[in-house]
Amino acid sequence: MSRLIHPRLLQALKQHFNSRCRLLYPVKTQDSNTGEEIITYTASDNVVNAYVEPVSSNQEVRRKDQTLVIRAFNIALQGYYPELTTDWQLSLAVDNDPATELHNILTINHDDSRSLTMLITERSNT
Repeated sequence: MSRLIHPRLLQALKQHFNSRCRLLYPVKTQDSNTGEEIITYTASDNVVNAYVEPVSSNQEVRRKDQTLVIRAFNIALQGYYPELTTDWQLSLAVDNDPATELHNILTINHDDSRSLTMLITERSNT
């Protein structure tokens, strides 16, 4: 079976992955007083190169008393991350700006050669 992506292609495209992010995995605990589940996020060890672009149109979610506008982002991670689920978050530094944004993962896709992980995310309010 031949690969459609040359092994050095991603190295040549590295300049386009101009953002850096850290993957945050959820840690679930239980409140000893109320028994309520508490979710905190812990940063994984690796920092990942990423390409970030906003989705061309915002999504609206209409409720009885309000309309929410969700601004989604397409994010391509340089590498294959099969452990990611939609329970995870990203801490994203766009254009290597030291200020980071938290993003919730909405969808996850991988390319056939297992060299890219494509995400659709939204900014987290927390």
